[in-house]
Amino acid sequence: MKYLCKRSIKWSSILLLLTLSFTSCLPKVPKYPFQPVEEINQEAQALSDSLEQYIRLWHQGKAPALLPKRLLPKGYDTKRYQRLRLVKYEEITPEQIWVTRPAHEINFDSLYGSFPDPHCTYLVSPVLYAPFGAQLIIEGDFPYCRFFDIQVSPSFYAHEYRYDKWSGKGEVALVDADIIPKEGHENPFLPNGNRKAKNRAYQVVYEMALGNPSTLN
Repeated sequence: MKYLCKRSIKWSSILLLLTLSFTSCLPKVPKYPFQPVEEINQEAQALSDSLEQYIRLWHQGKAPALLPKRLLPKGYDTKRYQRLRLVKYEEITPEQIWVTRPAHEINFDSLYGSFPDPHCTYLVSPVLYAPFGAQLIIEGDFPYCRFFDIQVSPSFYAHEYRYDKWSGKGEVALVDADIIPKEGHENPFLPNGNRKAKNRAYQVVYEMALGNPSTLN
């Protein structure tokens, strides 16, 4: 019994040290919210309205494509993402929108950061910035794979927050079996679905919104 107690204490100490070491690497979390929630929502809505007005002027040829700094939200990483500009749908390709990390064989001498599964292909859109009420449309064909999902940042909800662009509020996942196919097509991921279906197109529409993501969707 004494041996077990000493052993348990030893492992507890090791786990405590590991936890302390890990937490010391994390960024310091600021006090939140910085102001009343209603004020934060009003600021967000005002910024959204200004962005929408600017987009409309740009669409009419009355404003440059490069977004001015006054339209970028607080905390926007201007060093990492420079020259955020507006582009018409017909003038951009999927390859320009998505950063792709294809699936590959496991190399046990390598580390993969936040994309740990080498057998998965990841497509990431680094910047998604649009006014409230705008729609994000993702469409394509269901892939020939064992699992597929789409993960997006949640709606703007001032009661909770996402810190340093990765910590805090989680992403919202839409898994393969819950995605509705286009008319005349089928979802191969449904129970007893045809995994080799030829007509397998889908379209997912997200609305950029202000509110609680749990009740909105």
